[in-house]
Amino acid sequence: MSFIPYIVATLFVIAVPLLFHFIQKKKDHPLHISERQLLSQNLTYFVTVYSFILSFSLVSLWGYYNTAETATMKESECVVGMYRLSRGLPNSEKFRTDLIRYAQLVVKEEWPAMRRGETGRETAHVFHDLWDEVDRMKPDKIGDMSHYNAVLQLLISAGQYRIERTLLLDGSLPPDMWVLIFLGGFFSLFGFFFTSTGKLRIQLLFDFMMMCMVVFTIYLVFELDRPFSGSVRVSSKPFSMSTERMITMDRLYK
Repeated sequence: MSFIPYIVATLFVIAVPLLFHFIQKKKDHPLHISERQLLSQNLTYFVTVYSFILSFSLVSLWGYYNTAETATMKESECVVGMYRLSRGLPNSEKFRTDLIRYAQLVVKEEWPAMRRGETGRETAHVFHDLWDEVDRMKPDKIGDMSHYNAVLQLLISAGQYRIERTLLLDGSLPPDMWVLIFLGGFFSLFGFFFTSTGKLRIQLLFDFMMMCMVVFTIYLVFELDRPFSGSVRVSSKPFSMSTERMITMDRLYK
């Protein structure tokens, strides 16, 4: 995890109030204290709307993040379920080998690629091969059809979860929402400047607290909009655990 973005955001939060104080010290404030108080009351509406926009973005993106995390866990469970149920089916050794390989490639190839906003080519190719192997596993005995249908259903579900997590690579917030978020943050800077109380310590403390809330909230929104590449990202650990479970099962049944 990189702390550079947090350091940059912290320096920005500290620098802006100090910059405002420096400007006000060099030049008289353009508004009288009574006018500043009136402006502060009028800014209440703006603050309420902007708070709603940030809250809506955070709640929505947190839901998308949980969706990506859930899809990852369920996909890995489908892989383990297919491995377990396919043991009694004919011509299934290659299928199980590909399942282990698929889980390993998700961790080693696809997850690093997803941080760049891409998917793993070899991983997708192996997943496609699983469908060909399923066709070769179709049993002749009626008693094995229940296991075969279960494997087929799990493969369909795994494909759906795979599509679900890959669709979240490019972010979820539309560009118009990002315009509102950054414009609101930019206008907030001017709001802090024109609502100066005239008391240095109080004003610096107020500006620092408000800038902390605005900057770090925007940063959190930005990170959650990239569930597989940000500092707050979905882990590939479910697939690592699935690989270990399948290898352990393979050793036990040999």
